[in-house]
This record gives sequence, structure tokens and C-alpha cells, in this order.
Amino acid sequence: MAMRRSNRGGSNSGSDRINSNNRSNNGGSSRRRRRPRRPRSPPPPIPPQGQPGRGCFRELLLNSEEVWVVQKADQRSGHETKGTIDRLLTKSPYHPRGIKVMLTSGQVGRVTRIVNDGDIEESK
Repeated sequence: MAMRRSNRGGSNSGSDRINSNNRSNNGGSSRRRRRPRRPRSPPPPIPPQGQPGRGCFRELLLNSEEVWVVQKADQRSGHETKGTIDRLLTKSPYHPRGIKVMLTSGQVGRVTRIVNDGDIEESK
């Protein structure tokens, strides 16, 4: 007795699928052309020690360094959390809103200030 294959719940054969990439039958000659990306402007110079904006540069942040971060939930209020860097999450060397880090406590946020960077005020 031959077994019948059912199309229910299993994978469909290739002919049953609709290929979303091939929307026209004219060989793809009517594809939209993408606009070239606008070149990214270079990052600003690194501010002097103790000045705001130093948390935007990845090269200035080290693991196990104490920093102030703003978590996603606190962005509107601007409430800062103090902690020690466990991992750097932003891969690019510069981010205008601050480098995203994970603290040793597991919290994730963007660096606003570096604690031992000439800061006089302790908290906002």
C-alpha cells in the first residue's frame, strides 16, 4: 500500500509558494533603482576632559569603568543611573546620543557621563 503525502501542516512544495521577489514576469527589468546613500558626516572632535559629550565616543569607555547612563524608560525624564560597564553594545566608534552599554547589574542604557572624568557634581 502506497503512502499519501498530505499538504496539511507540512512544508509546501516550491511550486505552491508565491515568490515575492519576482513580482513581474518581464525578467526583473522594471526594478526600482535605489538612491545612493548620503555619505555620513565625520564625528565631531572629542571634547576635553570633564566636558559633556565624552560618552559618545567608544574609545573613551572601558570595561569595569563607572559611568552614568540613561535607560530607555527614563529618556523622557532624563533620570540617570550610576553603574559599572560590563559590555559595550554599540559597535560604531561614535553615537550622537551616547554609546549603549550593559552595566554589571544587567541594566542597559546610553552613557551620558563618565564618573572619574573631572565631574564635580555627583548626581542630578
